[in-house]
Amino acid sequence: GGMADALRPHLAGLVPRLLRYRHDPSAKVREAMDALWGTVVPDTKVAIKEHFENILKELWVALNSRKWRERQGAASALADVLSGKSFEQTAHWLERLWGLGLRVVDDIKESVREAALGFVKTLASLTCRLADRSQTPPQESEACIKIMLPFLLQKGILDKCAISQGIAMGVLQKIIKVAGASLKLYLADTIAVLIEGMGALEPQALQYMQFHAESQESMEQLRLTMARASPLQDSLDHCTKQIDDDVAREVLPKLLNLLRTGVGLPTRSASAYLVLNLCERSPREVGRRSSALLQQLAASALAERRSATLRSALAGAMGSVARLASPFDVGRLARRLVRLYRASDSFSMDSTHKLSVMQLLSSLCLRASSQVMDAWASVLPICYIGKHDADEKIAQHSEEIWIEGVSQYGGEMGTLTSLLERMMIEIKNALAALSWVRRRQGAVCLQKLCQALQDAFEPKAKVSIYLLLAMLPGKMWDGKECILETLVKVCACCPNSINFESDEDLPLITAAGALCSDEAEEVQAEVSDQAREHNAVDDEAGTTGQAAQCEESADQPVAESPDLVAILQEVDESENDQNGQGLESLTLQIEYIPFRGMILFLLQQSTRPHKAMARAALSALRDLLEAFPYHGSRPIYLTIKPQLFVLAGFGSTDIPANLDPILQARAIECLGKAWPGFTPLQKSVGSSTFKMYDENILQIAIQSTAAAQKESIKDHITVLAMFMDKMVWPCRVAALEALTHCFEEAYVQGDPYSIEGEPDTYITGSMITSLVKAATFGMSDGKYAKVRRAAMGALAALVRRGGPGVGSGGTTRGIHLAAAPRTEEIMALSRQAREDSDPQVISHGKMTLDILHTW
Repeated sequence: GGMADALRPHLAGLVPRLLRYRHDPSAKVREAMDALWGTVVPDTKVAIKEHFENILKELWVALNSRKWRERQGAASALADVLSGKSFEQTAHWLERLWGLGLRVVDDIKESVREAALGFVKTLASLTCRLADRSQTPPQESEACIKIMLPFLLQKGILDKCAISQGIAMGVLQKIIKVAGASLKLYLADTIAVLIEGMGALEPQALQYMQFHAESQESMEQLRLTMARASPLQDSLDHCTKQIDDDVAREVLPKLLNLLRTGVGLPTRSASAYLVLNLCERSPREVGRRSSALLQQLAASALAERRSATLRSALAGAMGSVARLASPFDVGRLARRLVRLYRASDSFSMDSTHKLSVMQLLSSLCLRASSQVMDAWASVLPICYIGKHDADEKIAQHSEEIWIEGVSQYGGEMGTLTSLLERMMIEIKNALAALSWVRRRQGAVCLQKLCQALQDAFEPKAKVSIYLLLAMLPGKMWDGKECILETLVKVCACCPNSINFESDEDLPLITAAGALCSDEAEEVQAEVSDQAREHNAVDDEAGTTGQAAQCEESADQPVAESPDLVAILQEVDESENDQNGQGLESLTLQIEYIPFRGMILFLLQQSTRPHKAMARAALSALRDLLEAFPYHGSRPIYLTIKPQLFVLAGFGSTDIPANLDPILQARAIECLGKAWPGFTPLQKSVGSSTFKMYDENILQIAIQSTAAAQKESIKDHITVLAMFMDKMVWPCRVAALEALTHCFEEAYVQGDPYSIEGEPDTYITGSMITSLVKAATFGMSDGKYAKVRRAAMGALAALVRRGGPGVGSGGTTRGIHLAAAPRTEEIMALSRQAREDSDPQVISHGKMTLDILHTW
């Protein structure tokens, strides 16, 4: 008792130091201090309460000591002292203790770190209790939150030590759950920190796995699933439920900054989803910031190259904002995206960039279709092109936009008609693109457009044909043959643009000349410069003249990506860059398309060394001849026959061994389609074909057709038949079908157009003999039913021309007499056909036998 009384005046300085030594790392020191404490301090709780301020000061100094023993003892003592204390006792110490505690958690000495963890856990428990209104008076709770939230948001979460950062984040989450209305003052900052923390606190292993996973998309989904199941997401959800207009006004600037500078998939994804949440909770404030949000969301999506999941989230958020934005802002963004997609070739954008553009445009148009308004006129033409993109996802987005947009114009036909001029401008741009893929895309679109509009496409037919013709000379590029297919489709849809009587050749024009834009020289220079930088396949060595000017470039992206965000931010609301002046001026220069010139041009293309192009040229020639059976008052057959004979291998007594069989078959098909007939003349009377010509043309056509047949029929039939055994089966089918057409159209007296002074028929016995030999060889083919069908089809055509009142044509004694020596052979082949396994062969056999029995 005497010692206690003697030391009483010194307890204020002695108790704090004794308390620290009671937690010294040395067991002997602790034992000695415990004994001394028991002598000096009769009641521990009372002593700590009386000297609490001095104790904290002593322990504060010790925590900052350079001696690890003092730091460890102080941390252990604080863990013991702070438990159960009130806000009044700790208010002015909370922030200092947290700052020092988070620092000591990262101490160099392991035992100090362990003691510090115990201290920080006690401090965290104390802080959460003081912030909880259910355990602390409201005023004290609010004061605690006012102290701790700024510290945690500005320092604790940003601590360089991962352990300290995690502890601070955990305390922040607990405070958020218990803070209630007191949280509102700091809600905007809290939300921003939580979103940023989702990326910062993501396990590094997940990011490592992302770069090495086979399926990037599935790994992204896993990362997002884990982020959304984390405690941070729970805290964020709790905060977003308290958002009102005032909070939204503060959150939006921070959110814009996160969209611009946020790092990590979870952070950027959470930012996009918060935008969606704000659109529902505070549409008024989002509407006020919609212009900046639209711009930033679009820019972020365009800048995102790796994550398809994130691009989708950003695009969805942008679409939701667009519903709350003004039509002016939405329309402006839509037009900018259209220009960006249109410029994809100039900047050599890869498919990811193009997909991003179309994905944004899709979200904009589908989620805010009523806001797009006048921009539909700019969007729909580019989407019509995009519908035929080689990338399936781009094509799908374009199709969705198209379906949504056509409802604004009263259906697809109304849309195509109203926007035809803009459609043609986009197609023109695609055909003139440096990318081979874009050129093919433009050709396919033009083909679909003319087939959809039919007669309504007539005003654009001539210019379309010339645009396509301009793409044909010069170097070969992958897919160039589709230009020929489109060329024939356009011609077939617009017969009124074709002049069947003109002897003019097609003018050879360059691509820049056909585009006929105000910047034609610049376009030509750009095409030439780009062509020199890339590789191309030249299938016409030594090309000179105008054709040589049409230089093509390889479809390869450049090394550096374009600054898509800068392009998006361009302020240019006019549509003057897409006008129809070039098309109009070119249309004025074109009076008509000469049919003969077109035929000769295609025939010339068939001689190109590139096999695919030569095949496509003959296919186009065949289709054009089939689309227009009437070839003018002067049959085209005599003009193209010599070259087709060479292409078919009929130029000598034997077919060349190196002849391409597909090319040969198509040349033979062209011979068959080019054969001059009288049936097309009969069908053309009264149609638009003769409306533009003098009535005497019909008589001229009859005379010239008969003369051409008379001159060529023997050679035509003989050559087709004599090489039958030297051709592969597709060529045999083509030759037999050509013979069928020849006999169907051969002159027979008594047809609607009979010529005075001519024999009963131009068909002679030698021709029938050649036909029978060819048919016999064809019927001997037991492998290919197509060959047997074609063989019996040719015989049936001959028999029909001689049969009374059956099929087409009239009755003639001349055919009976010419066929008499071969009648038995024909009947034998017909009986053989009746026993065939193919139904069509059987039908031909029965029909020929029925007619032959009437002879």
